Amino acid sequence: MINRTVRYPDRTTQAKLLLTYQTSLLEQPVEILGNPALSLTIISNVPDCAFFAYLEDVAPDGTAYHLTEGELRAIHRKIGANPPYTQLTPYHSFTEADSQPLTPGEATEITFGLLPVSARVEAGHRLRLSLAGHDEGTFARVPEAGIPEWHVLRNTGHASWIDIPVKAAVT
Repeated sequence: MINRTVRYPDRTTQAKLLLTYQTSLLEQPVEILGNPALSLTIISNVPDCAFFAYLEDVAPDGTAYHLTEGELRAIHRKIGANPPYTQLTPYHSFTEADSQPLTPGEATEITFGLLPVSARVEAGHRLRLSLAGHDEGTFARVPEAGIPEWHVLRNTGHASWIDIPVKAAVT
């Protein structure tokens, strides 16, 4: 067993370009163990686009560390009923038969999982969710041309949420 902390580069610069949401200061340390799941109610101006979600640990000095991430192309948002394997997050088949283009201007729910994570976040830190529509250098842009625009709805009629499997950390 390797018992060391993995640290990705500070994500402060990237976060300034993204849509972000963060918690208040954590009063006690927490452990995140498992697969976070994210549900966004969105309105888009295009029939297909991509969603990238990054969960980050923000230290008191503002330094931000990557904890986990998840991504989903909007046309693959249909949640399947019978995954062929044990799935701890919403299951998407990614088949053409399950493809569902967005209706521009219509509120739509996009639900997907983030990769599993095991991390300790210290008291005085914050958790931050950063959202993007593209991850340059890693994935092809969707759509390839034009300027996709989407808005996250977060009100009583159209909720958006993230479920993070946390527990109080053992001190």
